[in-house]
Amino acid sequence: MGPEDEQELGGMGEGESRADDRYRPENGGEDIVGYALRVTAPCARKWNSFVRRGNRKYVKSVSGEQS
Repeated sequence: MGPEDEQELGGMGEGESRADDRYRPENGGEDIVGYALRVTAPCARKWNSFVRRGNRKYVKSVSGEQS
């Protein structure tokens, strides 16, 4: 099952399937932790600030960037 098949299935989005391929535990399990922190921390800060302001339009655009 190649990358093309994963993208057709959808699921968590093609960005996440690419991350799975690059950061396999056998290639160094700590890499995925650093990658996850680097990707999710800025998104979480943006998400929380937008949610507090109640700006639904921007919340949707931020969630679109993650997928």
